[in-house]
Amino acid sequence: MSLLMLNNCMKMLMRRGPVAHDSIVCKLCNRSYHHRFYNFARHAVILRQAQIISHSLTQRGFSSEVWLPHEKKKGLLKEVNKEIVQNVGRMFAVVHIGGSQFKVSPEDLIQIQGHIEADMGERICLEKVLLLGGDNFTVIGKPLISPQMVRVEATVIEKTMSEKKILFRFKKRKNYKKYKEMYVPLTVLRINTIDVNPVLS
Repeated sequence: MSLLMLNNCMKMLMRRGPVAHDSIVCKLCNRSYHHRFYNFARHAVILRQAQIISHSLTQRGFSSEVWLPHEKKKGLLKEVNKEIVQNVGRMFAVVHIGGSQFKVSPEDLIQIQGHIEADMGERICLEKVLLLGGDNFTVIGKPLISPQMVRVEATVIEKTMSEKKILFRFKKRKNYKKYKEMYVPLTVLRINTIDVNPVLS
């Protein structure tokens, strides 16, 4: 949280809400307080403390942003591109698929919930890559890495169902019983390759 954001929040902290009367809205976190002045007062105190801490850190020369001289940044990117070209060690990536994140490497097997549209034996491309790493470097997406830089390919190995899950509800002395069996669709993928292009600049 920067000093400028905190100052703006403290300046525009209280205003009348457009719908509910006597409402107090914090513009930074969009929290509205209706007739709860104690909670609002605590919120204002926390913001004020954060403002003081941020101001003291700024006075001492600390910054929330990482800054590197142009020459050092250029040299660092050159070294990472060199590591990508040499491809020493085992590459890994963090991908998002089926509502979950997986850390994968070539020849890994992952199991996701749900059936995807591809048939068994088809090759697919996992486009949502959040992180890429090797032995001596790590590339983090904001939030995703560009598809021009990394390509993760996988093969659909199997589409199956999970083992039986029993859902049973019972209330004593109420003559209430409910029994249900549930199966969750699963898909198994094999990670084939992680192709990387040295395009960092």
